[in-house]
Amino acid sequence: MVRAVAPMFDMMNHAACPNAIGSIGVDGSVTVEARRAIGAGEEVTLFYDSMPNTKALLTYGFLLDGDGAHRSMDLLVQFPPPLGLESQGLRAEVHLLGDGSVANRVVLGPFLRQAKEGVPDVSGERRVGEMLLHCAHAERHSWEALAGTSKDERLVFLGSMCADILDKFSSRLQQWLDSPDDVALVAILSRAPAPDLSTDSDSEE
Repeated sequence: MVRAVAPMFDMMNHAACPNAIGSIGVDGSVTVEARRAIGAGEEVTLFYDSMPNTKALLTYGFLLDGDGAHRSMDLLVQFPPPLGLESQGLRAEVHLLGDGSVANRVVLGPFLRQAKEGVPDVSGERRVGEMLLHCAHAERHSWEALAGTSKDERLVFLGSMCADILDKFSSRLQQWLDSPDDVALVAILSRAPAPDLSTDSDSEE
């Protein structure tokens, strides 16, 4: 297979709501079709991918502002082998959205099962929650340091964005860990607004 640059097509920028659609035929031909009426002098844009800003910067060299799929990040988490069991531990990438929720909550299943097997008398969910919070705090320090030391405005923006997402993720976890209510961990990490776990304080007499 021969890779080549298609003039004009490869110069079209990405947009979350593009005004055109691009496709490559089996014969290698390139087609661009308008999704709506495009005015004279208006930029023709395409949708590259539903990608987080970390990927957009590494792959295409740009970042997107505002809300959307690009305001997200992957957090690498690792759970050590459970006590008394021979295991290599677990590793997974947790995809965090801009509001601090987890898009791929299914990856937490093996962590929950391993935690329950390792220490039967301790809540498996709580162990996973504490582990996630620890990973989030460590990752946040790295992104915060990048935002505070880099001279590249793109890296400053990216570091600040990731630190903000991790703050929201950590806030969900800490609220859940501090609450005595029986709310599932996956519920507090769902995309819907986090359940209010606060308890009403006693009224003053």
